Amino acid sequence: MDTATGTVAALVWMTVLAGGCVPKVSMIIETRTPQGAVIQRGTVTNSDTADHPFTIDAGGSIFVTAAADDSNGLASLYVTGGNSCGRAGQSQQGLFTGTNPNLSGQHPTSSSFTATFPLQCGGGTFTGSMMACASNAKQSQSCTPNATFK
Repeated sequence: MDTATGTVAALVWMTVLAGGCVPKVSMIIETRTPQGAVIQRGTVTNSDTADHPFTIDAGGSIFVTAAADDSNGLASLYVTGGNSCGRAGQSQQGLFTGTNPNLSGQHPTSSSFTATFPLQCGGGTFTGSMMACASNAKQSQSCTPNATFK
């Protein structure tokens, strides 16, 4: 191990020893048809090392349950992302945003919330991505890899 790599490893280890633990974060994703039938269901966690692809119906919906836990208490939990709908030579951009309404001024050790994102790209080509993030009362943060949608 060279000196620079050893120094970085030591700093990371000292951060962990000094309370650098990060929240455990997960998303349960369900993609559904316009009629509500489940197309695909999966879980993405902050310990995953790669994005997770999901199949969607451009006129359907994405259901997300974001959850986090941390022994230091949670300060925030949210989902965020973006999407694009290409239809008839035009492209429309959109956002996925959702915040846990139960964390305002509180610091529970675990929390979750569910959000529904209707997709309005029928007849078009839809692409998007979303991740969940949480921070604890000591301001350490972690996020899941992206859930990607096509």
